[in-house]
Amino acid sequence: MNTRGRGRYLELDGLRGIAALAVVVGHFTYTYDTVYPGDPSSNLQFTWGNFGVELFFMISGYVILMTADNVSRAADFAVSRVSRLYPTYWIALAVSVVVAWFVKIPGVPLDPVTILVNLSMVQRWFLVKDVNDAFWTLAVEMQFYVLVFLLLVFMKSRLRDKAVTLVLSIWLVVATLVTGWIVLRHGIGVGNGLPRLDKLILNGTLAEYGPLFCVGILAYRFRQGRGRFWLVPAAQVLAVATGAAVWGWRYGLGVLAVCIAFSVVVAFRSVPLLRWHPIQFFGKISYSLYVIHVVVGYALIHLFVQGIGRVPAESVALIVVVAAAVILNRVGEVRLSGALKSVLKRKLAPSGKHSVHTRP
Repeated sequence: MNTRGRGRYLELDGLRGIAALAVVVGHFTYTYDTVYPGDPSSNLQFTWGNFGVELFFMISGYVILMTADNVSRAADFAVSRVSRLYPTYWIALAVSVVVAWFVKIPGVPLDPVTILVNLSMVQRWFLVKDVNDAFWTLAVEMQFYVLVFLLLVFMKSRLRDKAVTLVLSIWLVVATLVTGWIVLRHGIGVGNGLPRLDKLILNGTLAEYGPLFCVGILAYRFRQGRGRFWLVPAAQVLAVATGAAVWGWRYGLGVLAVCIAFSVVVAFRSVPLLRWHPIQFFGKISYSLYVIHVVVGYALIHLFVQGIGRVPAESVALIVVVAAAVILNRVGEVRLSGALKSVLKRKLAPSGKHSVHTRP
């Protein structure tokens, strides 16, 4: 099934929209109650919202390999990722700091060193706490981008199928070995209870999330007619196993459910539901919604919950963060990202050229 040249894969945008909404609802219901245990509790208690993140990782594996397949230089790939992520992220970080400063949200670190390290987006690499609880996934994404960038450098921007298969195989083996080692040392489901060194090893190898990126990569190769579909569920089995090893079997079942949903989408040429305009709308603003909703949403719910009740407060928070995401999308993702991309292209353009081109 070759999809090259058929335009944007809209189903993935739809999946992004669903994933973003799942994360927001999960944070505004279940997670909020852990931050403000004294406030009226939510009637929904959507504990499965975090699995939107796992879906994001699979989508990223697909999209990033597609991006890497269509660049002329490794530098082009780096420019696309830096310009895409950082302007919007920095605005969201600034908003989170200002809101948390005035509202004093429990657990949000506001010391200068933590804020400065958070500017890098990769504070997780150094076990520095996130100012915004949603930010941790971006450091995971960045590790994946670095891996793809290095592959592009090593392969001179031509990702050969055999080499990609070899790298994926090694990554999956490493993930299995590391999580197996974690289980032998600490048992199944130790999660955040790992010692610092063990956590650094787990984070550094992306053992718990790497298989999810591999699922997306293999799905992309299948859609391009360059791989067998059975490789996708094979990687998903390892994603379930490694996730369950670190976070327990309930988490593993959640990953399994997300993997099945992802497989259904990539196995078909078109999924009309995911092309539905409202879902596409949330897919378009998904990144901005993801990075802006936590601190702003918590502050609004806490501000209104005593006066109007939990459900109305959650509704107000949802409306406001969606509106904020629309603005952030236009300012950060469109204008500032475009401006930064243009600047970086000029700086990194080959000698004697004024623009960076991508292969068709």
